[in-house]
Amino acid sequence: MDTFVSLSTAPDGRYELVLRASGGGTGIYTQNEVRFRLYRGEMKSVVNFESRVEASTAGSPPPWFLDLTRRWFQPNVTVQLKDGRSETVAVLAESHGKTTTPANVFYSDKEMMDVYLKGVTCKAFHWDAEHFQYDPVSIPNACQAP
Repeated sequence: MDTFVSLSTAPDGRYELVLRASGGGTGIYTQNEVRFRLYRGEMKSVVNFESRVEASTAGSPPPWFLDLTRRWFQPNVTVQLKDGRSETVAVLAESHGKTTTPANVFYSDKEMMDVYLKGVTCKAFHWDAEHFQYDPVSIPNACQAP
């Protein structure tokens, strides 16, 4: 499981407080991530998303299934632009996986991700200091950092 509380360096070199909270028990497990920055003496949420969703019939009789979605935020990704320049952006990456084969209960979290998650899509963001927020930016190759 991911760390509940951590600090992460943002694209502008400042720090973000990262909090994760999770819930489950009904066959659907979710984990949410919220990133905060200090703004004029107060903590302000700058990005939040569902970082993990797992729906499964584990522990039930067949038919089995596992539907897995994982999202992760990378605050300092250098991407190559079409004109040859490089730029540092924040990237929200997402991957999905589905299977009808029962998951190996001995898999670690990373092994499960490696086995079931297929393909990654990415959305890039610039930090807008004036409005104190991440703004989406169109960078087609955001998943392909050099």
